[in-house]
Amino acid sequence: MIEYLTVEDLLALAEDLRVPNGYDLDAPEDDAYDLVIAMSTGSCTCREAAVELAAWARVTSNG
Repeated sequence: MIEYLTVEDLLALAEDLRVPNGYDLDAPEDDAYDLVIAMSTGSCTCREAAVELAAWARVTSNG
């Protein structure tokens, strides 16, 4: 059974994944595309997406 994200799930995810000041997300374009598709089809959990996004977080030069 595929579990789809609800609006409430997306809002909670957005809160949890807010990038703190001093950080940027540096995601490879193909990988970012794959993550969006995986999230939209339900083949990736919110936790898996958070791990992927955290791996792309980089300290900014002014942070």
